[in-house]
Amino acid sequence: MSQILESGQVVNTADKTIHQTRIPGLGKLEYSFNWNNKLDCLHYTTMRLENPGKYQVGRKFGVYLNGKHIHDAQVIEVKSLTINQITEWSARLDTGLSKAKCIDLLKTMYKNKQIDWTTQKLNWVLLEKL
Repeated sequence: MSQILESGQVVNTADKTIHQTRIPGLGKLEYSFNWNNKLDCLHYTTMRLENPGKYQVGRKFGVYLNGKHIHDAQVIEVKSLTINQITEWSARLDTGLSKAKCIDLLKTMYKNKQIDWTTQKLNWVLLEKL
């Protein structure tokens, strides 16, 4: 059972947790797996193919896990990097995987695209859950 507050937040009356309702008209950030359980955190990152028109500071997104809306988030900061600039720190914090496995994961995720990984830019996006 849940209750909607005037702020638009939803309180789960069973466990007293508060969840933000979906903001209409937002773009989507879709995930098939909750890497490193990051989607449970207030702040988290995502590595995506560079798209400066999409990943802009202040932009809000609906975040979906396996097609289910889990929360909305806002872009706090965007860094541009190549796959060779991924570090152990960034790989393990973003995915919970080693640098080598993170790079393999990215290449697998985008295997159906013609990508030159020596030049392809990535956006490392810092998000804040709303």
